[in-house]
Amino acid sequence: MKTWAFVRSNLHRALRFKKDDDETTAILCPDFSHYLYFLFAPTLIYRDEYPRNEAIDWQNVINDLSQVVGCLFYTHFLFVRFCVPVFQKFGQESFNGTNLLVAVFSCMFPGSLVLLCGFFAILHAWLNAFAEMMRFADRMFYKDWWNSTSYARFYRTWNCVVHDWLYEYVYRDVVAWQQRQGKNCARMRCVPMLVVFFISSIVHEYILAFAFKFFYPVLLVMFGGFG
Repeated sequence: MKTWAFVRSNLHRALRFKKDDDETTAILCPDFSHYLYFLFAPTLIYRDEYPRNEAIDWQNVINDLSQVVGCLFYTHFLFVRFCVPVFQKFGQESFNGTNLLVAVFSCMFPGSLVLLCGFFAILHAWLNAFAEMMRFADRMFYKDWWNSTSYARFYRTWNCVVHDWLYEYVYRDVVAWQQRQGKNCARMRCVPMLVVFFISSIVHEYILAFAFKFFYPVLLVMFGGFG
């Protein structure tokens, strides 16, 4: 996603650049240091310059990384204590609807805690640690998703990093394509929205299918149906 953002943001510059251009024109193209900083910055939107802090608070970095480690240990405890006992006899007993309901309801509470731990560890502690080390001043990685009253608002607020990438490099590009085709964008807003949800769900399903070695399109149904 970062590579696509970098190429997408600088493609028009590279196309305008010619070998015989003077140094003033060449400056328009970012150098490798811009790309290297972007790789480690906690954002998926490429810019030549970002708001930067003056100094690094290493105490905050240590605290954030310690919180990540704590979340990892607590997630491991939740799996071992609540989830593993439910599935350790899987395949040894007959499978029926009762066993399915027991397994689902037994894992709902620890699953919710794992979701919260993953959110806090990645979108709060991990990204803030890298933001502090990179002196990256923009820390809006999420909004108040816990106050959401609809799935649409939840998807826009719980992960601003990915949402901004989808809006900048997918939604706006589809809208621009519609404008070039002479279509009424106000009447066809559903097209870029469907493209965004389709791409997001396909990427999520690809990651899960690669990790678990089987395809079970739960996220595709959730994003395309409830979302």
